[in-house]
Amino acid sequence: VSGLYFVGVGLRYDSFGGNYFYIDLQQNNATFNRFLQADTHAYNHGNVFNVRRASAGDTFRVVATSNGDTSVGINDDSYFCGHLIDG
Repeated sequence: VSGLYFVGVGLRYDSFGGNYFYIDLQQNNATFNRFLQADTHAYNHGNVFNVRRASAGDTFRVVATSNGDTSVGINDDSYFCGHLIDG
């Protein structure tokens, strides 16, 4: 359905000890919002939210990338949401 959408992600990532960690929110494989963090803690959390216009057939996705740490884990408390706010 075409319209205006609220989309977001809350990601908990654990045991991060690398250089940086980022979370991209993408529409049709193009990044439009990014969270970037360089803290190294046992428990970390990142949020990305935005309001976007989308056409029928458009897709949204989340891409999480760790630089310098191959053992970081994504916790089950993470979420993605999308809501049509004006169709």
